[in-house]
Amino acid sequence: SRRHVVLAKLLEMVILFFLDLLVLTALMILSGIVFMGLSFTAHPIQQMLVNVLSATLTATLCADVTMILLFYTQKTGFAPLLYLVLFLDPIHQIFQMSLSTNEIFLRLHLGDYTMTSLVGAINTQLGLGASFPANQLILVLVYIVAVYVITCLVFNKRELDF
Repeated sequence: SRRHVVLAKLLEMVILFFLDLLVLTALMILSGIVFMGLSFTAHPIQQMLVNVLSATLTATLCADVTMILLFYTQKTGFAPLLYLVLFLDPIHQIFQMSLSTNEIFLRLHLGDYTMTSLVGAINTQLGLGASFPANQLILVLVYIVAVYVITCLVFNKRELDF
């Protein structure tokens, strides 16, 4: 079914993001050990793995939103540009630049619900070992599932041109 196609593509991207970042991290550690004679303790390696998780979540969120355009147009024309723009998190940037002094914005803590804020909170809490960021992880998963559902709804209404 079409929802399985969308889910397969999403899971494929998540696995590729994660494995790619994991391999690059392992290569960085190995090159540091071999070429520079560095010795890594558990904490820097843990922080690198937390960064891998954070980068995977960010890339997954951006790719998930980009999939709406990909499956709607069934072309890759503007999708890479949209992906790059989403990676900059324009909503967070707008909140930071123009709405950060707005009293309503501050009372509702709307800036805490942007992609950058959620992934940053996950990265900080896991990196410091302060607490498990369950609320932020749940919100990120809600974002991913909501965009997945939107992508499925858009793709169900389209004729296949692949």
